Amino acid sequence: EMCIRDREYMGKKKKETDQEKLDEDEFEEGLKYLQKKNVSMSLEIMGISMSTLAGILAMLVTLLLLLFSFIFVGIQAFALGGSFGAVINSLIPAAAGLGTVSYTH
Repeated sequence: EMCIRDREYMGKKKKETDQEKLDEDEFEEGLKYLQKKNVSMSLEIMGISMSTLAGILAMLVTLLLLLFSFIFVGIQAFALGGSFGAVINSLIPAAAGLGTVSYTH
């Protein structure tokens, strides 16, 4: 599509013998066009639009911020000076580490 349109435009500038050859700049431009077209067609086939991707990203960032705030508030709540606070503060990273290990296997 793009190559034909550009060839018609460039055909006015080039000689007839050079019109059949593809130079490096035209090849790179055509390759970039094909990659963009491939991505957009794949997303369209899957039913995903750019607004859907932006919404998913915003939701995941919000979820991550809520998770961090929950962890920090929980640690702050158990930041006691006694032995109970020390045990809880030791169990929180240990539980997180065990949860990570069991999730990856």
